[in-house]
Amino acid sequence: MPGPPIREGGALHNLEAVRTLDDVFSEQQDKIRSVMDEWLAKQQEIQQANMLEQQQLVTALRDAHCEMLRQIFRSAVVTLANAPVASSGPENEMPTLESSIKVPERSSGEMEAKTEKSPDIDKSSLRRTVAESKLADKGTSPAELGKKVANRMNNIESDEQVMNAWRRSSGMHTVAKWVKNYRKHPAGWGALLTVHGVPEVTGRLRSKVDNYAIYSALFLSMSIAVVMDPPDGLTKLRETDFWALQIPVAWRCRIYAYSLLFGTASHMVSILLAMSFNNALNEAARDSDVFRMFSLGKGFLATKRCEQAFKVGCLADFLAVATAASCYTSYVEMLVLGLLIVVPSLVVVRKTGGLLMSSVSIVKYWRQDKGGKPAPDDPYDLSIPMACFDERVQTNSELFQHPDGAFCEDADTVKALWEALRERGDDQDMVPEVNTGTSSKAEGLSSASNFVGAIY
Repeated sequence: MPGPPIREGGALHNLEAVRTLDDVFSEQQDKIRSVMDEWLAKQQEIQQANMLEQQQLVTALRDAHCEMLRQIFRSAVVTLANAPVASSGPENEMPTLESSIKVPERSSGEMEAKTEKSPDIDKSSLRRTVAESKLADKGTSPAELGKKVANRMNNIESDEQVMNAWRRSSGMHTVAKWVKNYRKHPAGWGALLTVHGVPEVTGRLRSKVDNYAIYSALFLSMSIAVVMDPPDGLTKLRETDFWALQIPVAWRCRIYAYSLLFGTASHMVSILLAMSFNNALNEAARDSDVFRMFSLGKGFLATKRCEQAFKVGCLADFLAVATAASCYTSYVEMLVLGLLIVVPSLVVVRKTGGLLMSSVSIVKYWRQDKGGKPAPDDPYDLSIPMACFDERVQTNSELFQHPDGAFCEDADTVKALWEALRERGDDQDMVPEVNTGTSSKAEGLSSASNFVGAIY
């Protein structure tokens, strides 16, 4: 059904009127928005100016308060320092800090809480002022006490240098011949001691024997348990004799027990050797004692025996496991399976380990007399480590060896020598660092003075 007729002229007139109203509303909204933006900008400027004035006022009040506290403490300290010393009595008591500045008494907890609530006070200046007053009563000053502290620290540093030289050189004349004969050593540990130093080499050997001891203890925990409680099938024959190739029960039990007992003993020996090696190192006082441990004490042999005991114990435990497994198979099968397991494993280990050792070991790579194959232009020459070792021997001879060493003279001579060493340390600015990034004496003394002030 068609709708009513539409007059085209009237519709166009209404559309133009609507558009005119929209334009008017948009213009008015833009004007209102611009006015509001200007007003907000002015309000922000006014607020920022007020906040800046308030911050300046608070800062000025804080500075004035801190300056007033400093002046009060300075005047109180001066009053205490200039007060005459009188006889004891209520009327002649020296005015205290509290009575001079008229501060009410507070407990230590209240004072600490007050200090924590006032972080803006220059606490370091106040502590320094109080420290100076206390030191003045003792007839000294922070600078003098700081210098004394720095000198003591310098003496400790000088003494540590002497002790380090003594540890590294004392007694070296007793092992000099063995060390210099490094080409005939059965192993390379003596040479490694001269190359890497005692701490590094002993750390390597401790790690080696400790690893063998740890894994020996692991096997030991297993073997002791199965010896005390063997498997039930060990003492029984199977109802069906497969191939009729079973080991007699008596022999099977004996092989099982003997293997486990032998493995247990071997692992125990490995643990005890590792403990003996560590105990000996723990009681070595000087580097020369460690050298002597390898020359006369056969320290390298102790590590090798620890390694061999661990390997023998592993083989014995493996034999016991194979014997127990023969309860369920024939001994021929166990022999075949054992060979198939053990032989390839040994081949892989020996080949891989051999390549590693032949490329890096001081014996298996560097020493041709022990089967090593070094590069043509890389001979086994330790002339530089030996020269350094000779210097240790010479230092021991001149300083520490009895009876001609400088430190082996009479007590007065040794005392004079110590004083000369410490004076030399003072001349060379050997002041240790005290919470600073430099080692100059001026800054060291300043830091020591601040340290003393902080204590008081």
